[in-house]
Amino acid sequence: MGRRAKDDTIVVNEGLYLADKDGVFHCYFRLDGKQFRKSTKTGDIATAKLKALQWHRDALRKLEAGGTVEVISFTRLKRSYLEHIRRQP
Repeated sequence: MGRRAKDDTIVVNEGLYLADKDGVFHCYFRLDGKQFRKSTKTGDIATAKLKALQWHRDALRKLEAGGTVEVISFTRLKRSYLEHIRRQP
């Protein structure tokens, strides 16, 4: 089994959690040995749970279909975007 969730963590489903970060809920889970975190961009608990469940379900379906679920850091995303802009005429 995994680690026990912190006291301020909301368990949405087994292995799927929400945490309140400055009034906005962030969801996190582990899948295929990788850790995923994402902001739900809402402070509403019901909406946050729905978004977290959808994101988890989408990642699980992609993995089960033989695809890979890639984790991209903000730094990597920023670097890629800046390179894209520099290549523009």
